[in-house]
Amino acid sequence: MTSRKNVLVSALVTATVAATLGAVGAAPAQADTCGHMTPNRSGGSAEVQIDAPMRSGPYASCGVLDRAGLTVSQYVALDCWMTNAHGNIWWAVNTYNGHRWVYNENFYGTPPARSAATRC
Repeated sequence: MTSRKNVLVSALVTATVAATLGAVGAAPAQADTCGHMTPNRSGGSAEVQIDAPMRSGPYASCGVLDRAGLTVSQYVALDCWMTNAHGNIWWAVNTYNGHRWVYNENFYGTPPARSAATRC
């Protein structure tokens, strides 16, 4: 009888653990973080390739703060860069309205040089 009792207890524990793990499920996806504050690291300057939107954070989902802020062939002062959670590189640019974020591919030719010293 003890053997059967142990089997039942073992089955009950296994079922409880399985039910608990099933109820927990996968963690919800994190939302993109906008409104990053950045240090001024003097990352040089770069030429804008297209009319690039300037965003509130380093994600395409972050709000556009200045749609017409950067025009083709305009040079901008770069503060620092970062790679977001999606693996995309963004640059913090310094404007008269404060820091804005511009996607790396919006610059002409070779992307601006990145180094540890200019990382946000």
